Order: sequence, then C-alpha cells, then structure tokens
Amino acid sequence: MAARIHLLRHGQPACLLRSGLSAQDYKSWVGAYDASRIVDLPPAWLEQWLAACDIRTVASSALPRAIALAKALVGDERIHISPLFNEAAVTFLPLPIRMTSSQWTAMGPLAWLCGGMAEEDAAYFRQRVRAAADELVRWSAKAPTLLVGHGWINRAIGRQLLARGFVIQRRTQAGFWSLTSFGSSAYARP
Repeated sequence: MAARIHLLRHGQPACLLRSGLSAQDYKSWVGAYDASRIVDLPPAWLEQWLAACDIRTVASSALPRAIALAKALVGDERIHISPLFNEAAVTFLPLPIRMTSSQWTAMGPLAWLCGGMAEEDAAYFRQRVRAAADELVRWSAKAPTLLVGHGWINRAIGRQLLARGFVIQRRTQAGFWSLTSFGSSAYARP
C-alpha cells in the first residue's frame, strides 16, 4: 500500500482582520489570532471526503484553531497534538508605519530575510519542517495520515514531501479549508 499524507488548513479564525496596525499592535493581534478558535463549520465536501478516506492517524498543531477542528472531525482520542506542527512564528520588522494585519503577515518572509525580530528564525523553522515531515512519513507508512495545520507550515511540509518523492494527488482551493493530498509507493511497507 502506498503511503498517504493529507495536509488540511483550518477554517476561518474568530480573530478578525484589522487595519491601521503599528508593528506593536500587530504583535498583539497575532497573540489573539493564535488563541482564537474557528468560527465556521467544515464544508460539506470535507466531511464527505473524510468519510470516504481511511484516515487512521490524525495530527494537529498545538494551536486552538487546529485542535478544535481536529476534534470536530475525529474526536479527541485519535489526535497527536504537537507544537512541531504549529504555524511559523511571526517575524516582526519594527517599522514606523501602519498596515493591515494581512499586510504585516505577508511581510513575514521578508522580515526573516532582513533579520527582523523573530521568535523563530528561518533555519529553526526549516529544521522543524523536516522533523514534522519525518513524523508524518513515519505514521503514513502504517496508515493514511491527516495533519490539521496552517498555511505556511503546510506549504513547507508539502515541499519537503515532494523532495522526498511524494506526489500531489489532490489539491483543493487555497486559503481556509484547503486540502492537499500526497501519496508515494516509495514509503510503502510490505
């Protein structure tokens, strides 16, 4: 049987996007975003897809919006919760300007390159992504695996899986509720 790994992004967080934020305001907004839960229900296609799949292993980041979704999908008993799967820690550039929360977030990769005030530097993030991919590959060798995670980290893990010989088998829309499925016979067990 070929290994299967599915990366699912959570739904819409309760924390609303904001405008006119200074760098310090944005840092506070990120704290509220990380503590928020999701406010919308999983789309019908996701529930139908999950019912048709034979997901045996479910992993979740340790952030409330991912945990709440994982519990809603499969219950408490089957979830591996780990900060290994948390979203990339936000990097701040102490700029004397005001922007929307979305604009500040989009500057995160640039801030890493410019040496902004990082809670997690780019090298550590890449190391964490490799470790997360290692876990998912290990679990998927035994049974189809679902990660309930976040945008940046899911994309980074996806690139890591592609580098390891996995192929994309399904991809839905980008944004909240996005799902990318990977498969590979290279990790199958006899």
